[in-house]
Amino acid sequence: MDIQLPQILFQLINFSVVVGALTYLLYKPVLKILEERASRIEEAQKAARTTLQEKERLVEVEKGIVRTAEKKAAQIVEQARIAAKATEATSLEKAKIQAQKEVEKAQNEWESEKKKHMQTMQNEFTSSAIATAQKVLANELDEKKHSKLIDDQIAQLLKQI
Repeated sequence: MDIQLPQILFQLINFSVVVGALTYLLYKPVLKILEERASRIEEAQKAARTTLQEKERLVEVEKGIVRTAEKKAAQIVEQARIAAKATEATSLEKAKIQAQKEVEKAQNEWESEKKKHMQTMQNEFTSSAIATAQKVLANELDEKKHSKLIDDQIAQLLKQI
C-alpha cells in the first residue's frame, strides 16, 4: 500500500467540496433558521414581559378603581343612612302630630258626647223630678206615699240610664 499523492489530493478536494457544499446548503440555512427562531423567541419573551407588566399595571389600576368605588359606595350608603334617619325623624314627628290631632279630636268628641249625655240626663232628671213633684202634689200629703213615689221614679230613671 502505497500512499498516492494525487488520490489524497483528490480526496482532500472532494472532502472540501462536500464540506463547502454542506456548509453552504445545510449549515448556513439551518443556522439562519435557528437565529431567526431565537430572535422570534426573544421578541416573544419581550412581548410577554411587557404584557405581564401591562397586566400588573392594569391590575393595580383596577384595584385603585375598586377601592375608589368602595369608598364612594360607603359614602353613598352613609348618605342614604343619614337621609333615612332624617326622613324617619320627620315621619315620626308627623306621625306624633297626627296622633296628637287624633287624640284631641277623640277627646273633643268624647267631651261633646259627655255634654250631650249630661244634658239629656239633666233634662230627664228634671222632667222626672217635675213629674214626681206633680204626682206628690196631686196626692194627699202622706210621707209613705211620697217616699214610695220618689223611690219608684228614681228606679225608673236608673232603668233609663
